[in-house]
Amino acid sequence: MKPTNLKTKNLILRSLEISDDKDMFAYASNPIVSKYTLWNPHTCIKESVGFINSVLNNPHANECVWAIEYNQKLIGTAGFFDINIDNKSAEINYALSNDFRGKGLMVEALEELFSFAFNKLHLVRIAAKCMQDNIASERVMIKLGMQYEGTLRSALYAKGSFHNMKLYSILRKAAIK
Repeated sequence: MKPTNLKTKNLILRSLEISDDKDMFAYASNPIVSKYTLWNPHTCIKESVGFINSVLNNPHANECVWAIEYNQKLIGTAGFFDINIDNKSAEINYALSNDFRGKGLMVEALEELFSFAFNKLHLVRIAAKCMQDNIASERVMIKLGMQYEGTLRSALYAKGSFHNMKLYSILRKAAIK
């Protein structure tokens, strides 16, 4: 699925572009940003280009990734994967430049994506997971009104070890008031 351009007070949510490579490398090369992700810090710009190409050439209809732009600069990505139209559900993931954390920008971006998912895709449920120690990501989920559903023990093998994953979700009826 190709992302629809969306705007918030401070952000533009749009498709990734090859020209985003330098901005992506600037944040994706930071070990703080990749600490709780499946990917290691990018060591060269070619890795950022490779990620962008994988998103642009993704044939899967059940995935959709947005670039998060702030002041004409790519500062992160957010996207739905495992979009299940029959079950009207999806899971969301996100990454944000360390330079822009703690400013409410990820919450702002995800609120807009939730609105899009509930109103345009007619989803009923959006889930998100984070590694048990990822307090910042968990705070984002709580600020979005997502409800804690439990901890999935040793649910993810990444970077050489198993990780417990906290599961949160939000339902359309709770998000749209």
